Amino acid sequence: MVEPHRCSITGCLVVLLLTWGAAAEHHATYRLPLADGHVHLSQLLEVALDEAGLSIPLDHNHTDPSFPVSDNKSQVVLALTNAVTTPLGVTLKATATHFIITVDRTLLRQRINQLEAWLRIQLDHPAVYALRRIDMDSAGPPVVLVHGIDSGIDRLRGAAEALSNRGYDTYLFDYPDDTDITTSARQLGGLLGGLRQKTQQRITVVTTSMGGVVTRAWLELQISGAPTLAERTEIDRFIACVPPFKGAPMAKYHLISEVTQVLSEALVGAFSSLFLWDGFGQAAHDLKPDSDLMTRFEKTRRHPNVKYSIIAGRRGIVPDIVFEAAKEWVQQRLDTAGTTEKVAWGLLGDALAVARAAGEGRGDGVVPLSSTTLPNVDDYTVTEMNHLECLSKRETKTRQIPGLDLVVSRLPAPNRSK
Repeated sequence: MVEPHRCSITGCLVVLLLTWGAAAEHHATYRLPLADGHVHLSQLLEVALDEAGLSIPLDHNHTDPSFPVSDNKSQVVLALTNAVTTPLGVTLKATATHFIITVDRTLLRQRINQLEAWLRIQLDHPAVYALRRIDMDSAGPPVVLVHGIDSGIDRLRGAAEALSNRGYDTYLFDYPDDTDITTSARQLGGLLGGLRQKTQQRITVVTTSMGGVVTRAWLELQISGAPTLAERTEIDRFIACVPPFKGAPMAKYHLISEVTQVLSEALVGAFSSLFLWDGFGQAAHDLKPDSDLMTRFEKTRRHPNVKYSIIAGRRGIVPDIVFEAAKEWVQQRLDTAGTTEKVAWGLLGDALAVARAAGEGRGDGVVPLSSTTLPNVDDYTVTEMNHLECLSKRETKTRQIPGLDLVVSRLPAPNRSK
């Protein structure tokens, strides 16, 4: 029988598999020094945190739980663990002086994609990619709205209806927003191609947040199974609102928000947005500033036949004074925390620092202004709007949708008005 404390190593590896691959490097090797043949829990946690793109130094002291890895029983546990993790891209090895963890991030990404596809088949829940039309009788210029991560078509429905009322033939791109971004881009491109063929008009695409990255991927990246860049002529105008074109530093905390959301929904018996239906975190990984996708974008050029517009926000979600008070409160608890508590408080402190960097005057509360720009895009506007407000409300006689007027001013003239 495997002793419970030895299973803790496997538990930490599960965390590693969930945080997989923060950086663009395809391989990573961690050499953890052993103390009397033991590896400390804090060392394993540091590896998992590093793979998630988080730097939280932990103390490795005598009070920190540790696990033997070099005796005969531990070697059996390692062999059994490797039988499971090696095909996924993670291998373990114990020497006389070190515990070595090797991560093949490319293979791990492939396995995550395959696992999502397999589970969708087993659970009879295929990924849905579709354009949802607002007005079946509209004859105006076609406009497609694309939402971002942890969102959905309902978030932009008010803006889509407002554009429809102004005489545009509007559509909402419905897709699993936390799956592979290039897959979503290929699916979007295919649907746009069908729409152009149907309407015989080139299309304006309006995006919020990650929707801009999905659309940019279609316009600028070589994608397996897709037409060449020169053949992708569906889009006429690309209007990106609050886009994380250089990545979103907050993306590394996405797993925490997903787990919180699932647990909260479990309490009320609702699983409409269970993480599986949206994807396995591939999009959140792609949005990390040093991800492989962001590295690929560094070499791309703007599509020559598309007019780009960027609308960024500079109003924070939380006032700076709140960040400062929270930072002091977290630091007080870090000073007296043990290893496990230090991870939790350290994560919170790091998240506060990252969020503050995109706060008032520096970004929209989620995406820093520095991440919203693109070379050779002259139409760039910064407005008083935060990330959550952008195009997300419904229009009334007394309330306008934040950012909508800026979008409308960049659209082609409508054929009619209602």
